[in-house]
Amino acid sequence: MQEWFDRVRNPVQMAFGSWLSAPGSRLVRGLSNGSAARTAVVCVCALFIAWSAGFMRTSSVRLDDGGRAYCLFDDAMISMRYAENLVRGRGLVWNPGEVVEGYSNPLMVALMAVCLAFLPKSAAVLAVQFLGVLIVLAVGLLGARLYERIAIPERRGPAWLPLASILSVYVLSFWSLLGMETGLVALLTVLSARTALSGGDPGPTSLQLGALTAMLYLCRPDAVLIGAIFGASAIWRAKRHDTREPGRAVVLLALFTLPVAAVAASHTAFRLAYYGEWLPNTAVLKLTGVPWRIRLHDGATFVGPFLEGLIPLLGLAAYGMALTPSRAKAMLAVPMGALIAYQVMVGGEPWAYWRIMAPAMPLLVVLACDGAMLLAHRALHMGGAEPSPYPLPRATECA
Repeated sequence: MQEWFDRVRNPVQMAFGSWLSAPGSRLVRGLSNGSAARTAVVCVCALFIAWSAGFMRTSSVRLDDGGRAYCLFDDAMISMRYAENLVRGRGLVWNPGEVVEGYSNPLMVALMAVCLAFLPKSAAVLAVQFLGVLIVLAVGLLGARLYERIAIPERRGPAWLPLASILSVYVLSFWSLLGMETGLVALLTVLSARTALSGGDPGPTSLQLGALTAMLYLCRPDAVLIGAIFGASAIWRAKRHDTREPGRAVVLLALFTLPVAAVAASHTAFRLAYYGEWLPNTAVLKLTGVPWRIRLHDGATFVGPFLEGLIPLLGLAAYGMALTPSRAKAMLAVPMGALIAYQVMVGGEPWAYWRIMAPAMPLLVVLACDGAMLLAHRALHMGGAEPSPYPLPRATECA
């Protein structure tokens, strides 16, 4: 078996060796020790890249001249049109002369504009899809690091387990590879979770979380909800651990709020000056003209199938949280609950691929992987003589 593994491992290491030795490979090298573990991580990433290539080809259209046109999702193509008009000097509009804000993802529009500034439109679409692949890979690698942080070392699974599980979340890849902002929101969500759990100085941590929340706002304004959860958690934790300075929480709140307020105020001022509106057209269409009773009914109906599909993950996550409870795990669970509640409040969506909830899926997957490993270990040792290791300090280290 070892000889077979070496035959498989050596070509992979030769193919990806330069990538593993590059500065950008710190995420991979930091996941676990040993060349076998790193090889497994690289193999999972390579499989995802291969799957993504197939996805992009399948979603493309073959042209009569033998060429191929790559496609983005409907809303992403709307953002692409705004970006194209901006780059061509026609303004940030859908049609020249018609000043209407028909997008709600200014950061994604800006990234598309950068692609269009250097590439023809067909190649820019493909570049946006490649960017989605890289973003999902980053989410998976950061999620695996997050799993290593919350899991008990003695019951921790291999690094490729959370990585492969996150990369298997189809809705996350679907929206990201088709040019939507979902992947960016997921990436900033995982980065916010890591920052909140870093245990660093509360001042810089609050400021960093504020900057990440400001970027979430630029991805889509309602994503501020995610950043607010992690910001509040970090400030509350600092307040509980330092009771000698009653005003410290106010300072930390100000540090967190400052970048968010600055970005939101600047963007609103731009909207008023350029479009003459307080809210984007998409928000007006979504939130006006529908009674609350109907909206809540439609929202609850919409999230029902999503919750039904989540039962296995929710069960494993709940098992892990019950067996080794910690505030860190509780914090990772809150964004999914908040996004589900928000989805109900706005009355659902036209598409059943859970775009709003998808950014919180990596956090839920991390919790489910932790629960799965705890359950597997207990099942393997059921009836044995090994004493129960719970509770261990690691379970509450990030509390």
